[in-house]
Amino acid sequence: MVRRDGCPTLHFDSLPEGWGDEVEPVETEGLESTQARLVAPGGHVTITIGDLGDIGIAQTGIIDGYRVLETSDEDGEIRRILVYRPECEGIELEFVGVPESDIDDAIAAVRIDDRELTDADAPPTFIDQVSIFGRGFYERVDADPFVAAVSGRYGPTDSDTGWMPIPADFPCDDFDEYRSVFWGDLRVVFERSGREERITAWSIGDQSQDLFAPFDSFQPVDSLGLRSIEGLEVGAHVSVLDQFELVFEHDDDRFQIGGHIRVSARNESLTGIVVNRPDCV
Repeated sequence: MVRRDGCPTLHFDSLPEGWGDEVEPVETEGLESTQARLVAPGGHVTITIGDLGDIGIAQTGIIDGYRVLETSDEDGEIRRILVYRPECEGIELEFVGVPESDIDDAIAAVRIDDRELTDADAPPTFIDQVSIFGRGFYERVDADPFVAAVSGRYGPTDSDTGWMPIPADFPCDDFDEYRSVFWGDLRVVFERSGREERITAWSIGDQSQDLFAPFDSFQPVDSLGLRSIEGLEVGAHVSVLDQFELVFEHDDDRFQIGGHIRVSARNESLTGIVVNRPDCV
């Protein structure tokens, strides 16, 4: 089911036997929402996409990295699962007459597909929003489609660790695994716990800057030639940093922009740009 621009779509992945083969659209004339129905064991699921407004229900969990709210009627005949992210419409799954175990099967099959949100032609940004290929720093991102989109634009990865356990000596333990991927001198680091995957760091050029993310040993040779909307790129004059409000200069030709952007330079030319979290989240 398609959502508003900039919001991911929802689909079910490998539903068990007894469920319908596809989601059927439902006419919602006069309603400011989109509805569909899926046949389910013992009943059906009505899926509604629309603005939730002030829900007033406590968060009960996470589905595919997105917040989940849940409520049910008094006799348990109808159970409602609300999946949302603040900047998007809500997705309501209304299970009618479906046994509890089958509802759990359906929830486990839900996927929030965000592959179309990655734009490999979009330049990096550092003012207003820190982003790489249209995806914000520390945003929840599906790593596989992100890597596929960037590889389709810039060619195969030069290095990809695959998902690895977080090193025992790594100071942050908020995720279980990491994945470090290189295209030329661009590195993107993902971390995940369960099905929640996030971009936790990325860097261009000089890789010697400290990253608050697991580090791999690959050393790039070629430059990808990325240039941000603001003009930040390897080889740019350090005066390009004057446009930022909070720039801290260190003695060793290193600069810090705000809390989580670090820039290295040599002979007044930028040699590397690093985006990472300043501390464990």
